[in-house]
Amino acid sequence: MSLSDTYGHSSDLHWELISDNLSLVKLLSTQNQSSSSPWPISGLIVDCRILLAQLKNTRIVYSPREGNACADWLAKSARLGLLPPNWLSNPPSTLRDFLCLDALSGCCPNSFS
Repeated sequence: MSLSDTYGHSSDLHWELISDNLSLVKLLSTQNQSSSSPWPISGLIVDCRILLAQLKNTRIVYSPREGNACADWLAKSARLGLLPPNWLSNPPSTLRDFLCLDALSGCCPNSFS
């Protein structure tokens, strides 16, 4: 079962895909299929565009790394196996600090939908 099979029929879901890679955000956001992408990933870009076109209420957002310190810390901690099993219900103090930092940072995501 694919993501589009699971969620494609629900009109009340809104997807926001956030990346700190501006080139990727622009490649995925463009409606122009002839937009050049690096040849090793061109097939993947086409597949992603097809899937994104099937998902309703989806928006691609660019956020500089400085604006997503929390997500960056979470990804690194998960990769290193440093997150406790109950991190969602009982966030580590470092995560709370990063949430506050992100909330106060003035870095707002830029939409390319």
